[in-house]
Amino acid sequence: MVRVKPEGDTRAGIGMGIYARETPGGTPNEVARALAEFPAGQSDDYRTVELGVFDLKPGSTIWVRPNSEGSFGQVEATYIDRVFLITAE
Repeated sequence: MVRVKPEGDTRAGIGMGIYARETPGGTPNEVARALAEFPAGQSDDYRTVELGVFDLKPGSTIWVRPNSEGSFGQVEATYIDRVFLITAE
């Protein structure tokens, strides 16, 4: 669950994704990427963003970062409340 505090009165966004590795220390491959937009004035609202179902091996990485200035505007702060990893049956 994520939320963003836009800088000023503009919308803002964050990017997130998953780098998977076949072996620990192996070359990472990006298997998922998502962008979440937060309109100005909605900085207190947390949001769940689904990245999909993947077979993650040791050494895989989940990343979250503010989107750079541009179409989404500047980000003053990015908050991560929790990350759900659920075993697929």
